[in-house]
Amino acid sequence: MTTMISIFFALALSAKEIRYNSQNVNDRIATKMDVIQLCFETAHEKKPGLKGKMVFTWSIDDKGKPQKIKLKSSEISSVELFKCIEKEIKSITFDKAPKGANVNAMKAFLFSSTATPQ
Repeated sequence: MTTMISIFFALALSAKEIRYNSQNVNDRIATKMDVIQLCFETAHEKKPGLKGKMVFTWSIDDKGKPQKIKLKSSEISSVELFKCIEKEIKSITFDKAPKGANVNAMKAFLFSSTATPQ
């Protein structure tokens, strides 16, 4: 049997009347989905039955670096999973926020697993 893991994500951006390419955030997170899935698989091996939603928030500075990454809410009790996803978000360079602007991003990940026959 193998474990199949589904990860869904959504994005919400808020910025004070500035233009920002939210698709860039989706695209950059999408490049990390294999690693984020591996984060979940590793945590799931240690805690079978692990599932639920984790919502992360962060701001993007004028260099495109994520700042103030926080876990806004979580149905999953796994510090290991949080740290692993946080590390991946930190490693991304997003489009730069306009000078002096604060772009806030929010991403929800829904983790579930189902046993499937091989």
